[in-house]
Amino acid sequence: MKPKPLTILLSLTFLFLFSGFVYGQEPEVKKEFWGNGKLKKETHSVSGEKNGLETVWYESGRKREESNFKNGEKDGVSTAWDEEGRKKWEGHYAVGKLDGPVTRWNENGLKHEVRHYKAGNEAGRTEWYENGNKSYEDDGNHRSTMWNKNGKKVQEEYLVDGFNDDIDDGSLRMIVTFFYPSGEKSVEAHVKDGYTKDGPSRYFYRSGEIMRDEYYKDGKKEGLVKEWYKNGRRKYETTFKGGKENGLRTEWSEDGRIAPQGTFKDGKEQ
Repeated sequence: MKPKPLTILLSLTFLFLFSGFVYGQEPEVKKEFWGNGKLKKETHSVSGEKNGLETVWYESGRKREESNFKNGEKDGVSTAWDEEGRKKWEGHYAVGKLDGPVTRWNENGLKHEVRHYKAGNEAGRTEWYENGNKSYEDDGNHRSTMWNKNGKKVQEEYLVDGFNDDIDDGSLRMIVTFFYPSGEKSVEAHVKDGYTKDGPSRYFYRSGEIMRDEYYKDGKKEGLVKEWYKNGRRKYETTFKGGKENGLRTEWSEDGRIAPQGTFKDGKEQ
């Protein structure tokens, strides 16, 4: 007589459960207590490895931390609270590494910072002032922005490999833009290794017209410098070499007439 399918299924289920018991695969719950008898920590594990939820409490009984584990490593959401019960930190993990948003709150319960991670590496960040206005943002794509407490943009940075394909000296290069307190662009400069000017710099009037064009090499002015009046007419032109004025300087009056000219060498008028 052939065994019935249901009998076979029940037998296999029993063997699976029994083998798990024999080889120590049954889930375990470990508990720790404070001196006052309140629960301090509760950990779920399988075969000695954390699997499932782990919860930690303050001595007062309020929850302090809660994390999810898989095969001994954090996997999923982890959350932390302060002693008053306010959430202060929450992050997402995958196979033991931060993966996704990590959020921090201040003592007033307002969002203070959010960092984004991919496989443990930071991939963007946003910060806020206590009044709720955004203070800083890194979009994870080489661009960052800063604001003042009133919400006005004060600075932008954009990371670039070089100003053209011919430049590849291993320097960390950025285009940095500064803004007037009222929000208009004031300066746009190419820099390297921090804020050492290297490349073109352009200055603007509040009205948006170009004020001056300069070029820098390793922090020193190099080449032609041009400046304009607010009405767009030329103000002066001169040349620099190694950070010092060299050559003919030509100046114009605001109505367009050429003013007296001068010749310079190593920064001194001849």
